[in-house]
Amino acid sequence: MPDLVQLTINGKAISAPQDVAVTVASGETIRYGNRSVFSTVNGTNPAVPRVFVRPMARGTYLRASDVDTRRRVVVVGSSVAEQLFQGADPLGRTISIGGVRFRVIGVFASVGSSLGANRDGEVHIPVTAAQRLFDQVNALVLRQYGGLSTVDRAQLARDFQAKLDAACNRLEADARAEAEAARPAYEKKKAAYDAKKGRRGSKPKPPDDTPQPEKQSNLTDPDSALMRRSDAHEYRQAYNAQAVVCADGPLLVLATSLVATSADAPSFAATVLGMRNTVGLPKTVLADTGYASRPAVEALKSNKIEPLVAVGRTQPHRPYDFRPPPELKSRRQITEPWRIAMKAKMETDDAKALYKKRKQSVETVFGIIKSAMGFRRFHLRGILKAATEWTLIALAYNCRRIHRLQAT
Repeated sequence: MPDLVQLTINGKAISAPQDVAVTVASGETIRYGNRSVFSTVNGTNPAVPRVFVRPMARGTYLRASDVDTRRRVVVVGSSVAEQLFQGADPLGRTISIGGVRFRVIGVFASVGSSLGANRDGEVHIPVTAAQRLFDQVNALVLRQYGGLSTVDRAQLARDFQAKLDAACNRLEADARAEAEAARPAYEKKKAAYDAKKGRRGSKPKPPDDTPQPEKQSNLTDPDSALMRRSDAHEYRQAYNAQAVVCADGPLLVLATSLVATSADAPSFAATVLGMRNTVGLPKTVLADTGYASRPAVEALKSNKIEPLVAVGRTQPHRPYDFRPPPELKSRRQITEPWRIAMKAKMETDDAKALYKKRKQSVETVFGIIKSAMGFRRFHLRGILKAATEWTLIALAYNCRRIHRLQAT
């Protein structure tokens, strides 16, 4: 009887013979030094080269012991190797996949594309390591040498259909809630339209309570949302993690929050005011332009907290940027009274001296958490669980920081 590889799917343990290729895939960002590439990461077992005919250019493929021990080793495609290592020998080097380090043990020979997929842009890791990296697996593709094999196909289809139905229900409920929230504004516009005489323009349209075609709902984590860091970055299913850091001295994390929107402003005041029952409210809060919000500023002021929030670029041209300066663009005209007052305050010497501490405090903390501690992705699903995980990461950082401070 052939050796078996033990896997789990939908909470049930299954076993697959070693002559059956097991594949589970996810798109991940792969990094080596300051280079990165977005690639398809396949969790596989040692049968893949024989079943799918994937010759090796150098090194070795995954072994059974790698799967059994969830070893963090990786075989990279030829184009991935070229983009990350640019001619250097990849074997033995360590790359980061989704924030987790893997050691390169082999490089595939170039095979080009198949059915529209770039096979040279793939990387392979042990399927058991992939299950831990991807947190949960909802679809396994099994292929045996000479034919296809399925595991409880009917149950997988039923589970997938149930998830699709739940996603449709969420989208419809969200659309109804948005339409209901927009109804008062519509009624106001309609009343003003009906009161007009003569030429009144186009009639206001009532809120649409049906989901728009571009709306999406994630099947494994409906609480999360599609976000991207900037126009130059790819979209990711993500949460927006926030942290309040003490800028005077120890650089400890004082409070955390997690939201499912790319906008920082909505959670600004709530995150700071949540410190009332823990370490106490601060006297001054420093925040960048993404947090600029009149309701948040007013809420902080009403609690005797002085907010220093950038309402524009505080440094038009970076002093260390030696490229030719870009063409000057007309600055956005600030008309809101609170923004005008904040801009005038931020131009004072005292405010400038305080605001300099923002980059050297909170930006440093996030850099340590990502680069030194290796935390770049959540391992739990659901906003409550992810928020708890983010709190634990902040506590781990604080313990690390206190230990370093005691040593100096």
